[in-house]
Amino acid sequence: MTQKNDSVEFLPANRNAIRSQEGIVAESNTYKVKFDLIRANLKFNARDFYEDIEELADNIAEIGLISPLLGVFVTVEGVTMFDLTDGFRRYKAIELLVSRGIEVGEIQCRLKPMSIEDRLVSMFVTQDNKKLTDVEIANIFRRLVNLGFKPQDIKKKVSKSITYVNDMLLLSEQTTSVKDAVASKKASATAVIAAAKEIGPDATKKKVDESIANNEKFTVEKAKDIKEEVNTIKRINTSKLEFESPKEFVMPHTLEEMIIQRDRLLKLDNRSHKQVKFLNELIDKIKIREDIENTPA
Repeated sequence: MTQKNDSVEFLPANRNAIRSQEGIVAESNTYKVKFDLIRANLKFNARDFYEDIEELADNIAEIGLISPLLGVFVTVEGVTMFDLTDGFRRYKAIELLVSRGIEVGEIQCRLKPMSIEDRLVSMFVTQDNKKLTDVEIANIFRRLVNLGFKPQDIKKKVSKSITYVNDMLLLSEQTTSVKDAVASKKASATAVIAAAKEIGPDATKKKVDESIANNEKFTVEKAKDIKEEVNTIKRINTSKLEFESPKEFVMPHTLEEMIIQRDRLLKLDNRSHKQVKFLNELIDKIKIREDIENTPA
């Protein structure tokens, strides 16, 4: 079946096409392929950032390519090419050597046929000898969901907890600027996930933007502050005291707020004596407790 990739039609290449293609030499279990016949199929590359590429390029130039590139042969406009499924960092390092005019010769490649979903999972499992970032993993999981996988299916595929999978999917739903902040280490992925659970992506973006504007990293501590703010609002909304005039007052939570609330009640002609008594007793108990805590042992 014809597939579309990078706006170019391609078909899986048969054995005769592979063996007849100039620049491809078959060995026992690998192939030697000219660099310009290797395609870095970005559709199956999770990486947004390539770190230590120059160091890897120098290493390959000195001792050669230790691990073969993995992929499948395809026919693109009549030409047989090697389509990468694993080895994008090594490919980038070789590409850097080529751009410097360094002779790289034929590249060792090994066949690794797999389905689209297996190719996506492979990006997570192999990780090309370099750990993927949280954003890159989140994007892989999102693509699997778009293919019809459920979080529970992904959990089994990657051998991770369902909490981890759901957290990565939540990270994938954040705005581009937030994910960029995580990728550039201006925001902690853990903090972003924790904040998003409490306030959603739009409000999380605002909090992350505020931190960056203040030249501060969006950390787990900041996410904890957000959670505390949310919990305080929830407590206020679920513990309202009803007064006769005005009709609604929120339940005070600090000693200062209680005193203000009580004094406000006392000024009302139609105040509730029960409510005043309740606040007085609460204030007294808090003051007694504070006195005890502040008394030297």
